[in-house]
Amino acid sequence: MRTFLVHGTADKVQPWEGRAWSSGAWIDMVGTAMRWNVPRGVAGARGASDAVFGWLTTHASPRTGLWGEPEKNDGLLQVVNGFYRASRGTFAQFGVPLPYPERVIEDLQSVKEPGLFIVDDVAFVQEKHGFAIGEEIVRRGIKKKFYLETRGDVLLRHKEVFQFWKTLGLQYMFLGIEAIDEEGLKRFRKRTSLGTNYEALEFARTLGIKVAINIIAEPDWDEERFKTLREWCMEIPEIVNISINTPYPGTESWITEHHRLNTRDYRLFDIQHVVMPTRMPLEKFYQELLDTQRVLFSRHLNWRTASGAVRQAISLMLRGQTNFVRGMRLYPKVFNLEKLMADHALPVRYEMPLAPAVPERVREPLAKAATLYVHAPRGRTSRHIDDRTETFVDETRRGVLSP
Repeated sequence: MRTFLVHGTADKVQPWEGRAWSSGAWIDMVGTAMRWNVPRGVAGARGASDAVFGWLTTHASPRTGLWGEPEKNDGLLQVVNGFYRASRGTFAQFGVPLPYPERVIEDLQSVKEPGLFIVDDVAFVQEKHGFAIGEEIVRRGIKKKFYLETRGDVLLRHKEVFQFWKTLGLQYMFLGIEAIDEEGLKRFRKRTSLGTNYEALEFARTLGIKVAINIIAEPDWDEERFKTLREWCMEIPEIVNISINTPYPGTESWITEHHRLNTRDYRLFDIQHVVMPTRMPLEKFYQELLDTQRVLFSRHLNWRTASGAVRQAISLMLRGQTNFVRGMRLYPKVFNLEKLMADHALPVRYEMPLAPAVPERVREPLAKAATLYVHAPRGRTSRHIDDRTETFVDETRRGVLSP
């Protein structure tokens, strides 16, 4: 990593011209490695992180704010996705401001498509940023349909910024909430309080936008938990998507759960496969998951909705967009028990690497909040984030133990 940047050869080592997407993915990996190495005092890690940021800052295009240039065949596909990967693993993970942030608005103005997805797992966790971008959109008269993803607690904490974005054209929200249990289902049917997550869902409905719910299935679920979820999903109007809890390197759950992994096969870390031990036999877990997904799929795609789906498919295909049709056609091939089980039996070609062992003299409790940063947090002066928001992020990290 030191050779990579101290000698200024990142543009040569990584093929930014023509393959900016994979180059950005490589930088994402380097950023995650630095997140592990710096707190552990690995020799040269701090110097390497300074070099990485130095190169990224000086090589970002003043014209676009991106790394790399649009290609003849792919247009902005490579550079935009490369930017997302590179910035996620470095600037976003470190809390460092991007170079040329004003280019974001200029990019919005150049987009011809009517809709834009805000690629942030927790949109508007910093309220002031949401307002700042939105106010600039208003000033420049940009008219788009916006789609975003956020968490229930963030939505309730920053109601005003989401209401503001509704006036800008917010159309669709993917809302992450906790899965309901049997007791929660009883309270739901009695119309009693279900806590913050469902209060957030009620507020999202008041915005007058489409809401899709994302729920994380835990490996320790049993048949009753899946049954309860299916029943609840049939009683609400929203689309529900189910993902499997998967610890990823660079996340809090990796720190707390990586010792429990029953596989490190890179291909299985896709939130559709189980990589930790399950309470039920693995085959039974997958069968329950597939049964639940089929119930949800058939609820929103049946004879009553078929005509609308056909119109949507034709409209998309006339614009050269085939993913919707391909997704429906491939669904039975991708989501089936035989394939899921066969994936676990494939020879492992690449394993997710574990973090190096921490010497006893520097070992601290797993997932102590402060160690989740590459550099120790020092408040708003170093992280460009207000102290109130930083405290909120620390307190709501999934799976983090209090220091």
